[in-house]
Amino acid sequence: MTASVSAEPVTTTADERENVHAAARRARTASRALALLTTAEKDDVLHAAADAVVAAAESVLAANAVDIENARAAGTDEGLLD
Repeated sequence: MTASVSAEPVTTTADERENVHAAARRARTASRALALLTTAEKDDVLHAAADAVVAAAESVLAANAVDIENARAAGTDEGLLD
């Protein structure tokens, strides 16, 4: 199966770019803090993150279902949806 790829350039707004840059800055800051933790502390952080993902799974899946339906309604190729 081949996914169709648009030749249209991807455009982003200044707000979208700033959001990505802000997320990258937060990730850099977090990586520096995590580097100082012991293995046990890192394990605790990872377990807490996993617990948060499990707790949010229902709402994430519901939001994804809405996104999929919106993408289908907009004519997005099925190969690009998941």
